Amino acid sequence: MVVAAPLNSIDRKGGSVDGTRGGTGGDVEFKGMFDSVRAEGIVYLRACSSTAGAKAMIETRISKVIMVASLALFALLVTFDNLTDYETNYAFVRHVLSMDTTFPGNGLLDRRITSPVLWQAGYALIIVGEGLSGIALAVAAISLAGVCALTASASTMQSAS
Repeated sequence: MVVAAPLNSIDRKGGSVDGTRGGTGGDVEFKGMFDSVRAEGIVYLRACSSTAGAKAMIETRISKVIMVASLALFALLVTFDNLTDYETNYAFVRHVLSMDTTFPGNGLLDRRITSPVLWQAGYALIIVGEGLSGIALAVAAISLAGVCALTASASTMQSAS
């Protein structure tokens, strides 16, 4: 992981030089966890290649897998709900598309949809979109989990040697 910071915003002790904490800018020294590299007025901080850095990266990737899997589960659950409780959700879509509760004389009433065939088609598109989103997210979560597992085993191999 690389973090960039302008040289004039960091003093020799790592504090800012905007007057809130002393310092004169210039070269930056970081000891311990970070190495510094100076290039064109920017300090690039690289995490050391330690097992702690590798573990933090694996934990971050695992949290991403969990987040994408959660979104997939939600999208697929909504799709399932729309299929199993079709009439309730269809009534809502019909109500929205027909715009039957707007103010009388509203200028937007010209775009209302009053055809039951178009209500069905619109609701079908909603369900298909939710289903495809859930499937795409599930495939992405599985792919990310595979990459995470490969990376974890590679970092385990590196730390063992």
